[in-house]
Amino acid sequence: MAPTFTAAQKGKAPEVIEVPAKVLPSADPSQQRHPYPPAARTINAIFSIDPATQRREGEVSGISEHHASSIPLTFCSEDFPQQGNLHNDPIVVVARIADFDVRRVLLDSGSAADILFESAFLQMGLKETNLLHVGTTILGFSGERVQLLGFITLPVSFGDDNGHAMSMVNFAVIRAKSGYNAILGRTTLNSFGMVISTPHLCAKFPTSSGVITIRGDATQATRCFQIAALLVVDQMDPRETQPVTPQEGVIGIALGGEGSSKIVNVSSFLNEKQQAEVTALLFGYIDVFVWSSEDVTGMDRAVCEHHLNVSQAVATVAQKKRVMAGERQDAIKEEITKLLRAGYIREVQYPRWLTNVIMVRKASGKWRMCVDLRSLNQACPKDTYPLPRIDTMVDRTVGYEVMSFLDAFSGYHQIWMAKEDEEKTAFITDYGTYCYKVMPFGLKNAGATYQRMINAVFKNQRGRNLEAYVDNILVKSKTLTEHLGDLRETLNTLRRYNLKLNPAKCTFGAA
Repeated sequence: MAPTFTAAQKGKAPEVIEVPAKVLPSADPSQQRHPYPPAARTINAIFSIDPATQRREGEVSGISEHHASSIPLTFCSEDFPQQGNLHNDPIVVVARIADFDVRRVLLDSGSAADILFESAFLQMGLKETNLLHVGTTILGFSGERVQLLGFITLPVSFGDDNGHAMSMVNFAVIRAKSGYNAILGRTTLNSFGMVISTPHLCAKFPTSSGVITIRGDATQATRCFQIAALLVVDQMDPRETQPVTPQEGVIGIALGGEGSSKIVNVSSFLNEKQQAEVTALLFGYIDVFVWSSEDVTGMDRAVCEHHLNVSQAVATVAQKKRVMAGERQDAIKEEITKLLRAGYIREVQYPRWLTNVIMVRKASGKWRMCVDLRSLNQACPKDTYPLPRIDTMVDRTVGYEVMSFLDAFSGYHQIWMAKEDEEKTAFITDYGTYCYKVMPFGLKNAGATYQRMINAVFKNQRGRNLEAYVDNILVKSKTLTEHLGDLRETLNTLRRYNLKLNPAKCTFGAA
């Protein structure tokens, strides 16, 4: 029969948790019937802020002096992994948690908390009723608050041919998406007397029967990185992955006459006369639309440019170039060529900040290149400039009969980076080292900068005949006659500030 474990709750009898003996799957999305849901964010290192009483109640049960041995712990060339010491892999191991062999467990000496992610918690057959709920805050690496479900104490054991050891670990169970199933922090590592060596990709601790060696799995470490990359891709580049498809109730009208490739979307609910009036208005502002990134010239720097507020207490990060396969290299070369042609990036030498690109396959089967700006983002405090509430914006459209939906063409790329901050966005590829001249997708506080600019540009229209959320603009009117005037006012403002629209994502005259 499987062993039982108790989760003591203050003022209540302990609940009994029966755990069946089986192996926990590797949580590979490609092998699971129910893969992880889409990501919100990745948490790399975590610390907890516990009330003093909880710290006293939540102390980890130590292992009967098993690491009080005088046996020396040494690491030598024989301990190096198969790929040698030229790697930067974290130590990802298999740990026996309760009666499960849990893969993708990170040994993290930089974490003061022991973390069990909800996905693994549920696969172990445990329930939220087994958790001890306390007033504890869990903070991520960059200070964001993480949803804590509660605490549970479970046995964790490691072993090899020289024996095994077990410790009772007080896990914080959190709801967050991660490439890992669990993270063992300093408290547990110290309870085992464990010493880790990242060059050797292993950890060792002494027992009465000898030194136990736990070896990291480089393959699983790589897989964790791949999962993490997928989980944060929406933060790196929020652009839509699906191609733009024609909408119901919309017809495409050529601004340049029949046969022209310059198409705009006009509501089919308008009659022919009304469609002609809208088309004539838009034709007079054809310069506000662009059909190619090469036609985007950017806003005047005097109006808006993006500055980075990098903490002086944070050391610069320069990553080594990652190796990419041939198909991805072709996609990188194509994207670099496109960005250079558009004037969005430039070559750079001797950057102090340097990162890699991550390639993500789109629904179409093609590759999207995302620049991994996480290290730079962590060094920048959050801009607290408020974004509008969507529900409030929807409420403000009540009573308006005609609306047009406008979308800026690669909106972020229309704002220049401050020249002194351009090189902080540097990234490395096989085709050279480049930095952004414009505000890139995935850069922290880019949304706040864009919203601040939009609010300033449309300060005389917001709430009256226009609502705007970052690069999405809604022009609203009580009648079509009023709408033509409201559209003209909006297009004049866009022209004045050199903001360009993406006609494929705009719809005019929706009823």
